[in-house]
Amino acid sequence: MAATGSAKSRRFAAACGVLSRCIKAAETRPVALPLMPGAEVLAQDEHAVGPAPEHAQMTIFYGGRVLVLDEGPARKADDRVH
Repeated sequence: MAATGSAKSRRFAAACGVLSRCIKAAETRPVALPLMPGAEVLAQDEHAVGPAPEHAQMTIFYGGRVLVLDEGPARKADDRVH
């Protein structure tokens, strides 16, 4: 009876080894998760929409608070971002 259990455990270990090799062979490259859909879009598409408006709304999230600036000049908003 002990020999049978030992043979079963060896077969199980061999099967696990084969499965492990198959899984590793199937992993050709890391899978990219779409955490930000559209992030792969080229930056050139931003300019295709048209020129930026002269005055626009800007929303800032900082320290758990939300600050909304209405009708701020685009130049100042650009300075704050960079």
